[in-house]
Amino acid sequence: MLRYKYGTRLVELNHSDTYYCVGKETDNCTIHFLILNSDLTEEDMAKKIVNCVDTKLVQNSKQIKNLFTSLNSTMGYNYLLSEEAVAKNHVSLLDVQKRGWTTINQLAYDYSNEPLPLNKYLWELVVIKASDEWKIKNGFKKGQVILFTRLHHAIGDGLSAMNLLCRLLGTSDTFDNFVKTMSKNIKPKNCVLQFFQNLYFFFIIPGLMVVEGYKITKNKTLWCNKPCTGRNRFAIKVEDGVIEKVSAIRKEIKGCTFSEVLMTATSKAFYDHFKNKKMPIPINIGTFLVSITDLDNMNINGIPQMKNRFGIVSLPLPVDVKSDSMVTRLNAVKGFTRNPEISVQFAIMYFLYTHLLGYFPPSIRMILLPVKCSTLVISNLPPIEKISLFGGIDLDDMYFFTLNRDELAVGLGLFTYGNKVHLGVKVNEEFIPLQEDCQKLLENITKAVEKMRVEVTMKRI
Repeated sequence: MLRYKYGTRLVELNHSDTYYCVGKETDNCTIHFLILNSDLTEEDMAKKIVNCVDTKLVQNSKQIKNLFTSLNSTMGYNYLLSEEAVAKNHVSLLDVQKRGWTTINQLAYDYSNEPLPLNKYLWELVVIKASDEWKIKNGFKKGQVILFTRLHHAIGDGLSAMNLLCRLLGTSDTFDNFVKTMSKNIKPKNCVLQFFQNLYFFFIIPGLMVVEGYKITKNKTLWCNKPCTGRNRFAIKVEDGVIEKVSAIRKEIKGCTFSEVLMTATSKAFYDHFKNKKMPIPINIGTFLVSITDLDNMNINGIPQMKNRFGIVSLPLPVDVKSDSMVTRLNAVKGFTRNPEISVQFAIMYFLYTHLLGYFPPSIRMILLPVKCSTLVISNLPPIEKISLFGGIDLDDMYFFTLNRDELAVGLGLFTYGNKVHLGVKVNEEFIPLQEDCQKLLENITKAVEKMRVEVTMKRI
């Protein structure tokens, strides 16, 4: 089940989603693909999921609610456990060939911009019905089942939603086991601070009432974020061997992080893009860095559970570096990642809220959030262990990305599963108009990693 308790989410992830959680029907959705190795038909898989959602969420909603205090409950729980959250409104079968979609990109791009079910529900899980020929053409294996989900940010971000899916469809095949694997309440040691945290949460953060308000107002919008101008393009690429290459680089260059290596490669990829297109090369691109240090993951009763232990910082990503050396480019990147521009006021307020109250209020968080149309978002997660769904169906692969949020027109995220690196980029068509250029950007990132590995190896030799 969804581990991201709203309280810990603020201090652990420091997300902006609490401000932009309810917009237009298709704004601020996280998109997830889960690829299953199963001999079940798509129709049988859909029935299995419907039964899972109804028995684990709806029939036992009161018992699940009782496990959490108001401090630890999420907006996602409030909605998922409401009387409207029944499987028939959220789980469906989608025939991609009847819709005329020949590629997985068309599916994700076109369907992601359609309204959510009944134009009011905040999440859906779709079983993709496609021929084996279609699957093989799109890089899948014969007989695999593709699950496609959309979850509004009112329920959670991409990472928390992935936790939700792991919990909901995971190895807990009975309700008792399902409850045992859910995270327990984490309370501060000091009861006085506990009181102030509850008081702070009750009066200062209006986001707690967003979902309830959304239910009451039905199709009306409480808040509407600023969409990107024009349409967005995106590309997804799964790479084997990148982790090993980054590890080799870090052995030669002590003290650099996984994120910094990938940021350097991304910097080089953007430089090549601007240069090849004979476009003005920017000195830097605004970067929304979600993780500077590598992360750890934990495992609860056999179900992987990702816990974020990092903050968010806005810093420039150098692009126009006057050197062909990848190490020089890395040092330019580290010049910003190691010395982010944080004001004294922010440092003091951050300490007071995170160390004393335990939360990171939106008024402070907004100081760091970039809104330029050339913003790049990079995040890295730890390698995730293999996941088994429904007690025996292996999850072969998974990846997720985010639709329009704020004015972020360029976003690149990466995470690892089964020792593979997943790269994804979302760009505004005004920025990179051609799909092939969008895909090539990802290819150039992996090429830049290899270029850096060769450079540091030759330097050692």
